[in-house]
Amino acid sequence: MENDRVFKSLKQSPASYLFYLLLTPLNFYTSSSDADTSSTPIGLVIEPSLACGNMIAAVSANKKFKTEFLEHNINETLIEKSETKYGLVGIKSDSFDALKIKVELKQGLRDKVYGFVNCVF
Repeated sequence: MENDRVFKSLKQSPASYLFYLLLTPLNFYTSSSDADTSSTPIGLVIEPSLACGNMIAAVSANKKFKTEFLEHNINETLIEKSETKYGLVGIKSDSFDALKIKVELKQGLRDKVYGFVNCVF
C-alpha cells in the first residue's frame, strides 16, 4: 500500500475522544449515617480533561508514527550487495496469512544491486 493510505488507515482518530464528554453529567454521591446524601459533579472536571488530554496525545502519536513510518518504509528500496535492510511495510489484509515478499533483481543493475524490495499483495 502507498504511504498515505497506510497512515490514514492506522492513525488514531482524535475526534473519537470527544465521546468522553457524554459522561459530563456524572455525579459522585455520598451518604452519611444520618441519611444525608450529597452529590458532587465530578464529570464537569474529569471528562473534559480526559478528552483534551487524549486528543493531544493522539495528535502527538500520529505525528510521531507518520515520521517513523516514512523514515523506515522499505517498499521499493534498493538493497546493495551484502547489505541488510530493516523497516516497515504496510499491508492491507483481513487474515493472518503468511507474508510473502518478492525480491527481484532489476535489469541492468545486477552487478551493483543485490535485490529490490517490492511488496505486492
